[in-house]
Amino acid sequence: MSAENLMETLLRHIRMQFYPDDPKRFFQEQRLLKLAITTPAVWLQERGVALSAHRLQAVLMDIITEIKRHGDTGAIKCFGAYLLHTVQQHMRYQGERYYNEGKAARNQVEKALSTLQACVDRPVENSSCQRLAELNQLLRAGRPRRRVAAKKAKEPDLFASCKGVADSRQGP
Repeated sequence: MSAENLMETLLRHIRMQFYPDDPKRFFQEQRLLKLAITTPAVWLQERGVALSAHRLQAVLMDIITEIKRHGDTGAIKCFGAYLLHTVQQHMRYQGERYYNEGKAARNQVEKALSTLQACVDRPVENSSCQRLAELNQLLRAGRPRRRVAAKKAKEPDLFASCKGVADSRQGP
């Protein structure tokens, strides 16, 4: 499964589960949803570990299922922000488990074999985890900020200097 397929699958699932009657809100919050989906990949990449796209999908599906099962989704104003916060907290508390899983010898052997297979069949591509982390960086960059025109230095009033001269000429 590629990173693009993972993103599409999870977005479709989230839309069906949490935005069935509100497509406008789904598209408004889509950036936050994508940030939430890519957060585990960034967390793992920062620690030098990668998981397969299938495993990342399973982790995110577990989080979504728990939200659906235990969360008060009706009271949530912005589900995208809520999902992002939930994924961040999940990685904060459960990330060590995924780190150890990524570092396991079994995973390293599978990764080496898949890399060798990829070299034989086609050029090596970035892993799904790495591609999701790159997407997260792009999403975090956000929109370019509007440039505010630099404030011009206050120009002196031409008649201010003449005003003092005129007042002194009139005399008492």
